[in-house]
Amino acid sequence: MWPGVSVHAVGSPVLRVSYFPNQTLANGATLNLGTGDTFFVLTIYVHNDGDAPLQLGPVTLPTGMSFVVDPSTELLAPGELVAASVVCDATASGQLVIPSNDPAADPFSATLSCSLDGTGTPAMELTAEDGTPIAAGSGSLTVVSGESAQVMIYNRGGGSRTMHMSGVTAAPGDLLYVAGAYGNYGYVAFGGAPTSSRLACEHQQTGEPLMGDFTISVEAEEVSGSYTFTLRCVEAGGLVPAGSDATGRGALLAALLTALGTAGVIVARRRPAPR
Repeated sequence: MWPGVSVHAVGSPVLRVSYFPNQTLANGATLNLGTGDTFFVLTIYVHNDGDAPLQLGPVTLPTGMSFVVDPSTELLAPGELVAASVVCDATASGQLVIPSNDPAADPFSATLSCSLDGTGTPAMELTAEDGTPIAAGSGSLTVVSGESAQVMIYNRGGGSRTMHMSGVTAAPGDLLYVAGAYGNYGYVAFGGAPTSSRLACEHQQTGEPLMGDFTISVEAEEVSGSYTFTLRCVEAGGLVPAGSDATGRGALLAALLTALGTAGVIVARRRPAPR
């Protein structure tokens, strides 16, 4: 080593492909996007996990599939990703091919298939982000006040038609922050990847944390009625929801909130940090 001269290793790009919600699509893998009766979408992402720029070449799909946004020729800096959502326009099967300057994965290739011969009436199924089922009517999800959680919405059982999400609402509806169905654009194939909705235990306008129980209703065009469950916004540490009598304050809170028309729901003001 000469004095005053330093040597730096030349970095390399690393291509990785994932699909919604957070699944890896390996090079050489096979993926069935699902079944429907009208077009549906699978959101995929191309990542650069390396420490040098990743240059993509012309990306190709099987006949019968198309991109919402074509990622071809994108240049990704280290740590960047690009969404390249795939639309199933017709029954199809073939290769997704992504050329790049990643020497270990040039080209990336995976077999994709989908079907548009679905029939019958879809059936909705909800889970927490970790896969825990949320039963219709009797199910619940507990979230710490001021935080949020993602609910996964699947098309399982029943018929095999495409399920088009039409709304996710909360009651009382003027308080809780609800992000409508997103991911895969709200089109859910039978047996395919889910869409999702993010629920935040905070006021939709002020951002103040909320505590209490909310009724969440999820609806799809092809499904009769609403899929409902209870969102419980609780104090940090898993304590009881506001409005409970467990601490001796519940009766007074409930009386005050009933007068305000929002029984069982309170705004939990954040305390200033100690100096």
